[in-house]
Amino acid sequence: MASSNQANMDEKVRILGQFLATQSIFHIFPSLKKLGEFIIQDLKSVPGVDSCTLCIRGLSEPLGKTYRRGCTDCAALGNNFEDTTRNDCKLAGRDGIHILPLETSDKLYGFLQIRVDNIDEFASYEPFLKNYANPVAVNFENRWQRERMEASKQELEIIFDSITAMIFYKDKGNRFIRVNNALADATGKSKKEIEGKTAFEVFPEQAEDYWEDDKEVISSGKPKRNIIESFETAGGSAWVRTDKVPYRDTNGRIVGIIGFSEDITERKRIEEILKKRQSEIEELNVHLEHRVQDELAASRNKDHILIQQSRLAALGEMIGHIAHQWRQPLNILNLILINIKDAYDYQELDESYLDKSVTKGKQLITKMSTTIDDFRNFFLPNKEKEEFSLTEIVENTLSLVEGCIKYHHILVKTEINDDMYILGFASEFSQVILNLLNNAKDAIIGNNVEKRKISIKRYRDS
Repeated sequence: MASSNQANMDEKVRILGQFLATQSIFHIFPSLKKLGEFIIQDLKSVPGVDSCTLCIRGLSEPLGKTYRRGCTDCAALGNNFEDTTRNDCKLAGRDGIHILPLETSDKLYGFLQIRVDNIDEFASYEPFLKNYANPVAVNFENRWQRERMEASKQELEIIFDSITAMIFYKDKGNRFIRVNNALADATGKSKKEIEGKTAFEVFPEQAEDYWEDDKEVISSGKPKRNIIESFETAGGSAWVRTDKVPYRDTNGRIVGIIGFSEDITERKRIEEILKKRQSEIEELNVHLEHRVQDELAASRNKDHILIQQSRLAALGEMIGHIAHQWRQPLNILNLILINIKDAYDYQELDESYLDKSVTKGKQLITKMSTTIDDFRNFFLPNKEKEEFSLTEIVENTLSLVEGCIKYHHILVKTEINDDMYILGFASEFSQVILNLLNNAKDAIIGNNVEKRKISIKRYRDS
């Protein structure tokens, strides 16, 4: 009897030792299926155990017969292990089934369902099996965490390689640690051909400039943004805008730099075109300004010529009017001289006759001189406004052209019943009247009008 008890104790120690040993190798199984098969085989060696099943929440059939889909309640929870809702296995107590929950402090992963055919043999092992379930749950926890990390890593890798901007990590030795697809595609190289190499190996011509920026970011610990630099691509030279920031480890120490580069070749090309167009426009504006100045100078010169011509025309008119005004006095002077000659020939010339003739001649010459002064004063411009008589201005203007008007047998009729005083420039107003008279005279002569008459009327505007 004692030997039988000792044998049972030795078997129990062997089995429990086996359990302790197998717990340390759970992590070597590459898949949950392989691990499950091992656990079930291990549990079958326990006395009193008929069979066992590993029920993992939400697992599907493709994992094989070792697994089975959980009950309705268990399957409804799915594989959201972070859902801390607890549910008891509905198979507990049925047909000798014992349930061992596979759970950690905050997650429930499933159950070990053990069918017992000899409760007496099994009873002494059940407490140890509960401890056995804990490392199984921990292993599931570790696998789940690794799967999540791997999924997250793959997701980040997809995002990293989907970004159109070129992204790269470099260490303090100027070596590329990681690059994304955008950078690899731009250079025409594979990631493996870039990662692990220095910038001097990948970009020998631009590496020195790149390295200077890297060292500045590493030494200052501050980002450097909007770096416009050349970049050699598989298709030739390009322009990129690069931002560089310090690359820090989990302790916050700077171990390199992270760079983000955007191809701005097309933008640069457009900027160059715009710059060229701007330069052309500025040059055109300068030329246009010069042309405008030249045209203005030419226009001013033309205006000056026109003014000179106008002045000459006015001078000609004035001389013509003076000539008409002088014609009668000159004729009288001529008669005086003839009379003196006749008086001398007939011995009638004495001192009294000569004095009268000289006095008459002086009067005529004085009148002629006054005529010149009248015309000169007429054409002198006024600098300030003054009040002048309308009647006087008209009469003075008529006196200047009286000789010319009479010569062409033109009658001038004025209708100014009462005088009017105007505040303005008398000389300019006189010239307006003179121009109107000359225009009227030229129209009468040019059209060969028989009844030659010019009327001047003054009236108030209502």
